[in-house]
Amino acid sequence: MCPFYLFLTLPSSTASDTQSYGVSLSGNVQKGSHYEEEILDRRVRKTRRQLKECLTRLLKEKKIQDITVRELAEMADINRGTFYLHYKDVFDLMDQIKMN
Repeated sequence: MCPFYLFLTLPSSTASDTQSYGVSLSGNVQKGSHYEEEILDRRVRKTRRQLKECLTRLLKEKKIQDITVRELAEMADINRGTFYLHYKDVFDLMDQIKMN
């Protein structure tokens, strides 16, 4: 899947200078070719929070190997496609939780 970028030009701190930013659909802000910071839309934060909470609940009942994306998405009340916009698989979600 190709990333989609929206490019914005914003005034910088000096009156004669401007800064250009590229914003991907995942909420990543890119200045030039380096990611400066990650700004997440409220909907993205809510979806990720729901997925993390549901994974935590499922882990109390079964092993991670037995948890499917389908049941996780159903529990979080999101589409499976939405899950894959954020994570590769259940293990990727678990890795992201561990990193944060």
